[in-house]
Amino acid sequence: MSITISLSAAENKQAEKSWTDKLSFGVENRVRYEYKSDFDFDNSKDDNGDLLYNRFRLNCKIDFNEKNTFFIEGLDARVTAHDLARPAQTDQFDLHQAYLNFLDLMSLPLDIKVGRQEMKYGKGRLIAAPAWANKITAFDGGVLRFKRAGFYSDLFYGQCVPYEESRFNHSSSDVSIKGVYCGYQENKDTTQCEAYFINNINFAGSNDVKRNTFGTHLLVPLVMGLVSDLEGCYQFGDEGPKDVSAYALHADISRVFADIVWKPKLTVEYNYASGDEDSRDTKINTFVPLYQTIHDPYGVMDFFRWQNMQELACSLMLAPQRKVKIISEVHCFFLADTSDYWYTSSCGKVRSPVDDSANSYAGTETSLVAKFDLLDYVKLESGYAHFFAGSYLGDTGTSDDADWVYAQVSVKF
Repeated sequence: MSITISLSAAENKQAEKSWTDKLSFGVENRVRYEYKSDFDFDNSKDDNGDLLYNRFRLNCKIDFNEKNTFFIEGLDARVTAHDLARPAQTDQFDLHQAYLNFLDLMSLPLDIKVGRQEMKYGKGRLIAAPAWANKITAFDGGVLRFKRAGFYSDLFYGQCVPYEESRFNHSSSDVSIKGVYCGYQENKDTTQCEAYFINNINFAGSNDVKRNTFGTHLLVPLVMGLVSDLEGCYQFGDEGPKDVSAYALHADISRVFADIVWKPKLTVEYNYASGDEDSRDTKINTFVPLYQTIHDPYGVMDFFRWQNMQELACSLMLAPQRKVKIISEVHCFFLADTSDYWYTSSCGKVRSPVDDSANSYAGTETSLVAKFDLLDYVKLESGYAHFFAGSYLGDTGTSDDADWVYAQVSVKF
């Protein structure tokens, strides 16, 4: 009897130890200072000022075994402003993610992820969880993934979770996405082909929106180390009494010169997203980038997004050391149609539509950003950008240049 008791105690002790080993915790705190000057393109107004952002995240992960996990994360977001309107980037500590993830379900090439979660597909031009803003997009839903021999396909559904500053964030079926995203890539050095269909509904506004998006994305290795990224998509559906018909394109080509000092990466790109030709007719031609990524793709000042725009851009990234990156970019922006609004990254409207007599050239942004991994858990970055006002601004009102400076530190364990 005593031997049996001793063995049971030893087994229980081992079980307790194993359970403890299954738990892991993570914490992140990010602080960013920004200074904005003449973001309204009018230097006659005394509206330049500072912003201070702080975001705190705390998470816990339980590894039941190698293939079954549970993850939960809370997020707290704060922002203070001086001489500027306070952005809507504040939320008291709330649930950001909570999901179960099962790999190789029933020994089949199927994965399933259910619960509140971030989503990202492709390069994030339509569905992403951009971490630049304090608030990070999350969905209540699920993803079923099939994968075999280089092929993968996701069936997904998600209800967008809006932020409510002083209440628990909860989603609604009135605002949701569902669709399929599939692709094939034999290995990381071969062409990646992807295709997708996304159904987005929004019944929370004055007009019911049903917008469908289908498109393709290609990542193609070329000769001499060149790589091309291509994407095209078309939207259809209806918004209130009007029909939707819109499209967008992206193309870039890049090369890393690995045998040159500082390993420069040069990228040249083009973006286009249609705008509405006539707000009085029965069609809406404005492309909407759904839950797109922000900040990096269309200039760091966030004056544009993939909506009623045309852009030519060039970037150069240098790596003086393994933990240091220096990025210089130039973005030339045009409106696809001056009869439509100029939309910022957060869908703000810079100028009201005018007739076709206005020049479509909005301006050019230049920027320089430095990133430094001080320690494995401490990352620093800082940057400066200047926007040269274009003819469109002069044709529609004030047209002064704008400036932006930021410094950021992130600590993550």
